[in-house]
Amino acid sequence: ALSTPTLEYATISVYPNPSNDNKITVDANVSIDNIELVNINGQIVLNINKPVFNTNSYTMENLPKGFYFLRLSSENQSIIKKVIIN
Repeated sequence: ALSTPTLEYATISVYPNPSNDNKITVDANVSIDNIELVNINGQIVLNINKPVFNTNSYTMENLPKGFYFLRLSSENQSIIKKVIIN
């Protein structure tokens, strides 16, 4: 039986990074349950539960400038990507 790919083996890209237009797009070939954008002080700036991906991609807009950690969670696993909004 084929199992759903886990985050460990997932293909996930975040672009543009750094972003100059206050938005980033997440491409993922796995189902993402939750997206959190966390600033360097550890505050959650954006928390999206059950984001609706359109053809494997999800775009976040109107993001404030700064350096962030993007936490993508799926089935009790999570990975973190560093994101810069200029």
